[in-house]
Amino acid sequence: MPTPRPRWTWSRPRRSGTRRRPAAGTGDGRRAQIVDTSGLLGWLSVDPVNRNGDAHWHAHVTLAAMGRAADGGWSALASAGTESLFTSVGALGGLMEARARALCAERFGWQFRESAVTGRLEVAHVPDAAVRATSTRRADVVQAMLDAGLDPATVTPEQDDAAGRAARKAKTPGLEQAGSVVQRTREQVAAEGVDPVLVDPRIGDPARGVPRPPQGLGTEPGWVRTAAGGHQLYGPQAMADLQVLRPGEASRRRADGLVPGSWRAPRHDARALLLDEADGPTAHASSFTWRQALGIVAAGVEGFADRPACELLLEAALEDPRVVRLPDRAGHTPRYTLQTVLDAESTVLSAAEQAWFGGAPTVTADQLAGAVAGFTARTGYPPTAEQHAAVQRICRGGLGFDVLTGLPGTGKTTVMRIVADAYAAAGIPVTGVSTAAIAADNLAAEAVIPATTVARHLLATRAPDTTTHGRPAGDRAGSGHGGGGGVLIVDEAAMVDTRAMAALLERAAAAGTKVVAVGDDRQLPAVGIGGWFAPARAATGGLTLVDGACQVFCVRAAAIKIICL
Repeated sequence: MPTPRPRWTWSRPRRSGTRRRPAAGTGDGRRAQIVDTSGLLGWLSVDPVNRNGDAHWHAHVTLAAMGRAADGGWSALASAGTESLFTSVGALGGLMEARARALCAERFGWQFRESAVTGRLEVAHVPDAAVRATSTRRADVVQAMLDAGLDPATVTPEQDDAAGRAARKAKTPGLEQAGSVVQRTREQVAAEGVDPVLVDPRIGDPARGVPRPPQGLGTEPGWVRTAAGGHQLYGPQAMADLQVLRPGEASRRRADGLVPGSWRAPRHDARALLLDEADGPTAHASSFTWRQALGIVAAGVEGFADRPACELLLEAALEDPRVVRLPDRAGHTPRYTLQTVLDAESTVLSAAEQAWFGGAPTVTADQLAGAVAGFTARTGYPPTAEQHAAVQRICRGGLGFDVLTGLPGTGKTTVMRIVADAYAAAGIPVTGVSTAAIAADNLAAEAVIPATTVARHLLATRAPDTTTHGRPAGDRAGSGHGGGGGVLIVDEAAMVDTRAMAALLERAAAAGTKVVAVGDDRQLPAVGIGGWFAPARAATGGLTLVDGACQVFCVRAAAIKIICL
């Protein structure tokens, strides 16, 4: 199997520098300088299985954190800045995957396709049922999420990592033996009704006399043997796929020797990978670097095995008008974003800036007083002054979009319960949404507000043949989810993706629905791209709850205030 060694030659010249401070020493305000070293020192280990014993070929690269400079001294590797090795890890991983696929195609004739199970390029002749059967590690991680009350579809990367650690198993000696891996894999796929021959690691190896995999699967292009001994992609889509390149660039680069003559056309459009909001570079961040994009393109596009070819494909994809290059900053690598991200951010901020123009549903003073009195009678204690001010603003302020921040234990649920009671007295429906199903259930149970997840709400309120920010848009009164003239409570709002929040606000505006975002941007981050909560709070002048209302001991409330403020 291929090793990552050839890929490191690309990054070594610029990314193995060490930081040296001037002779004057530290603490004098002078910046450290990057000095060249003799290279990287480390080792490589390749594992054919994961901790569960599933066939999962992967490599571990361990590098020493220090480098030897030209003067013989040793210093720590530069770990920050645009020239840091760490900024290239994603690109190196993507290029390594591309290299592995190219060698498997050349030596064994394997084709690759995007798997519905993993969302990544997998061996084409291995069906998804086999991929699923040999992915027991991921099944364990998903179960750990469910055990923790998390929705696997909406977890943050941090929660995903935590679930992975919780589901981690100790390595079992002997699992990496070739015979054990092959036998276990055969048994796993056979249990799912898959022919074990399809997962035979020898398939396509002429030295072992095992036939190559089937060619031209379905309507997909196939591979044919070339005179040079490589494999060329053929089929009606092959030439069309090459149109993602600039006219004439492919032949020019091939003539210049920058791209091998056995150029293979891609199965996927690199632009689609960059524009993918669910799994692309803006899935969890509002912007991305050129190197991050290179890693995604190299890992996701079939047929490009060399860095120049991947870079050429990326350059063409970045010229798409839907990809926006952000203003350059001195000393920083260029960054990009998508037009849909900018549109979503503009929608949220515009809604916050226009919130004061009024027209949103309100309640009378008597209706609000009745809700406060009812809460006091049920619980035996009245709301705090902060809570009462928040309720007064939400129910009587007339803002179409309101933002309430609350530290842990300050009674955000109390505020939402009183708000729901006040609007109910006025005959105005109140519904709620949250990123996770368990949070929506808690909102329904504790604040007595009918609630669902953001994803389900957007699905239920979409209008046919209308899209906004790449997702269904438009709301209609009577949908049962914050319909005409109602109030929509967005709980744990700081965790809501910016694009999803923009869609919520657009649909609410169309239906005359007031939106109240309740959360704390200093706790868990957004599941997708975030950062809208604090600017929206500033634009609306939203209130912040800081006094602990449900802490048993005053010292706990004081500690939370010190930590969070």
